[in-house]
Amino acid sequence: QLRQSEDWLRLVTENIPALVAYISPGPIYRFANRRYAKWFDQTVESMIGKRAEDVIGPELYREIAPHIEKAFRGHAVSYEYSRARPDGRLVHMRSTLIPDRTLDGRTLGCFVLSLDATDQKRSETALAHAQRMEAVGQLTGGLAHDFNNLLTIIIGNVLALRRRDDAPA
Repeated sequence: QLRQSEDWLRLVTENIPALVAYISPGPIYRFANRRYAKWFDQTVESMIGKRAEDVIGPELYREIAPHIEKAFRGHAVSYEYSRARPDGRLVHMRSTLIPDRTLDGRTLGCFVLSLDATDQKRSETALAHAQRMEAVGQLTGGLAHDFNNLLTIIIGNVLALRRRDDAPA
């Protein structure tokens, strides 16, 4: 029955569209699903037992370390970060750390749940660009309208002056 429960849990964690991991103090990876390992260009086997800094790299670790420390103090933490893929593409992640606490309040580790936010960030950027272009279009249309009004006044005055010059004296 325990084996069946473990198999079921493994099936769930490997098939949900999320990155899942568990880190113990150190912080050291004790569990990661395939999606999580792949995000960091690793295999599950290559991550387990390694320090987080060695897996995710020192630069990203410095950015994330305050969140990990807060989670180990017993607080749930959500944050976002970006990193460049080996091909140079910028990708974005949204993560939540949930402390694994005992009944007496000690933190044994923390669960990591992450979702790839790259497509959402691209959509937000495209929307912001479209809104800026719409604003520029409205501004341009307003300027063209105002300029057209000024030209109408100037042309009207030029025509009036021409008629006056053409009139017999």
